[in-house]
Amino acid sequence: MVGYPESLTDPSYRGQILVLTYPLVGNYGVPSHNELDPLLDGLPAYFESSQIHVAALVVGQASAEFSHHLASSSLGDWLKREGIPAIYGVDTRAITKRIREEGVMLGKILFPTSVVGASEYQASTHEDDVIAAALPEYQNVAWVDPNATNLVADVSCKTPTLYSPAPGTELKRPDGRTVRIVAVDIGMKYNQIRCFVKRGVELLVVPWDHDFLAEDMDGLFLSNGPGDPTTITTTIERVKKALALQKFPIFGICLGHQVFALASGAQTEKMKYGNRGQNIPCTDMLTSRCYITSQNHGYAVKAETLPPSVKELFVNANDGSNEGIYHTELPYFSVQFHPESNPGPRDTEVLFDIFIST
Repeated sequence: MVGYPESLTDPSYRGQILVLTYPLVGNYGVPSHNELDPLLDGLPAYFESSQIHVAALVVGQASAEFSHHLASSSLGDWLKREGIPAIYGVDTRAITKRIREEGVMLGKILFPTSVVGASEYQASTHEDDVIAAALPEYQNVAWVDPNATNLVADVSCKTPTLYSPAPGTELKRPDGRTVRIVAVDIGMKYNQIRCFVKRGVELLVVPWDHDFLAEDMDGLFLSNGPGDPTTITTTIERVKKALALQKFPIFGICLGHQVFALASGAQTEKMKYGNRGQNIPCTDMLTSRCYITSQNHGYAVKAETLPPSVKELFVNANDGSNEGIYHTELPYFSVQFHPESNPGPRDTEVLFDIFIST
């Protein structure tokens, strides 16, 4: 199906209105938040974070009835509990076509004043005046540009947390100590934690502005996350220092990929409408093999700005945009797509094994 419990709790969607083009949504309900992951002590088993991160949800047809052996509530009830506005009965494919033609744009959902009451918001733009004149019976709200704020600071953890593998499954160093990876949380999904812990790795997850260079580690991981990568200069500068140290392997995903590129001296750019979906083909530049990937990003690395020591690893087979890079001499690499994608596809999850093996 569409995997809406995972998508709605993906921190990469922070502040965005999510439009699902799958025709029927909600028919398998929502799992219980009280069922904990056996690998990750204290974290829910079927979600990618502790809360819904989208600003609103738009679907074509919403199912009030649901049926699934894991379901404990409906999608509508879950959205209500978390205070997330949603709308159905919309031609979501028409919205998608408009975004394809015009590019990413700001949007807002208005509700009738008969339902939500009058608005205290005072119109401040020409667009607001047009809306007020055309839809006087609807409550107007302010325009919000999510990229105008530090979204990473909003979604990153506040204190370091250590996740350890189950006894007997640890991956040991020659000195007998469990291999430890430091993960910089710039919007990290829970499944990335699972992908490390189930491979016997001890994972120390730290906040986006944490001085991770002071930590003892066998590798550095840069997570996914929301927004413009150039805004988190603190993280970029620390990754630059990590690259210069040449002490441990580095692996980045999504926003982490862009941070690695910026720290390497490359540039990023905002895409017209980004790449978002669960079936986007990417070509491995070393083997020419094409993989089906899951993606959610509005910014991309400009391949032509890569330094001589960094080469393209993956390229988008649809639009030719960069999907991965690697250092030609050091164990540093990153990908734009999600090899840990939950609910899938997981064709490229082997990248975790490659990183750990280095």
